[in-house]
Amino acid sequence: LLDALQSAVSIFDLLGPMMQPAVKNDLANCSKVRSAWEAFGLPPSLRVLLEQEVASGLHPASRTRGQPRTLKDPSAAIALVWIRRSVAFQTAVLGAMAADRSGSLATLAADAYRLHLEKHHTWILKSTFRMGLSALPHRSEFLPKLAGEALLSVSEAQRNEVCYRDMAALARAQRRLVQIMGEVLISLGLEAPGS
Repeated sequence: LLDALQSAVSIFDLLGPMMQPAVKNDLANCSKVRSAWEAFGLPPSLRVLLEQEVASGLHPASRTRGQPRTLKDPSAAIALVWIRRSVAFQTAVLGAMAADRSGSLATLAADAYRLHLEKHHTWILKSTFRMGLSALPHRSEFLPKLAGEALLSVSEAQRNEVCYRDMAALARAQRRLVQIMGEVLISLGLEAPGS
């Protein structure tokens, strides 16, 4: 799972230098999860890792009834909350690109940002992220990078069709992953419903 998450968050590295700080942060969160996983003896699942973190007393219960636990940093829980949000954002962008093949990448990404990340960011992060999103490349620049060398010998139309098909499939799989991660985090009191 951690290897898959690292690969997923790295996709946005293809969007250019303005997205690199976000990718770097997501990769650091993957490292935090891996460190916690190793520290807890390589538990067999995400749920078991988080249960062990909760049982260790690392995340105290909230003083306000119905609120999630207070998450400590560094920890697997806080890192996974942020990874889940980032993957949800990425999933929305890729899914929207596959569904709307004419919309600008910057517009689709801005819509996804408002839906998945904006409410969790400070004013400074919001401004920085919006600036980065406005500088995203055109999809005609992004798709060849996404396709990589594997599709160099096919026509642009064929390459784009493969990319859109794969984006849609990845978005479906990641939507399910984001949902499951959210359910686990919420069931353990590590994230509020609707976060």
